[in-house]
Amino acid sequence: MTDGSPRYVGIIDAVKLFFKNYAHFKGRSTRSEFWWTQLFIVCLYIALFMIIGIAGGISEATSGGGDIFLGILMLIIMVGSLGLVIPSLALCIRRLHDVGKSGMFYLISFVPYVGSIILLIFYAMPSVGANEYGPAADPNTGNRF
Repeated sequence: MTDGSPRYVGIIDAVKLFFKNYAHFKGRSTRSEFWWTQLFIVCLYIALFMIIGIAGGISEATSGGGDIFLGILMLIIMVGSLGLVIPSLALCIRRLHDVGKSGMFYLISFVPYVGSIILLIFYAMPSVGANEYGPAADPNTGNRF
């Protein structure tokens, strides 16, 4: 993303852009960048909680529970989750920009039930052409979905 314009990417490039644009709230993010990053985060959490479940089972079977190792793993997950708040928020706002909405639309998420559904619809919408948030991604390149 050298020129600042969004592009269609695969999962590896999406995750790289996610961390590269850690607190970049301006600009746009394509559907592929958004959804590949969301898939990566969900898979990461599933893997971490599977490790905790296995470690907890081993700890319970061998020492009767109360293992410090589980507490350390949970602390790492909590700190890591806090570290993902800002880049996740930035990605969501850039995705809203890509569909032509203001980042303030993210506040809809605080409306119980309906707000999350509305945001999900916005996130799934196709990109609009160039708008006040920047140029559109080139439709002839990359991984579109």
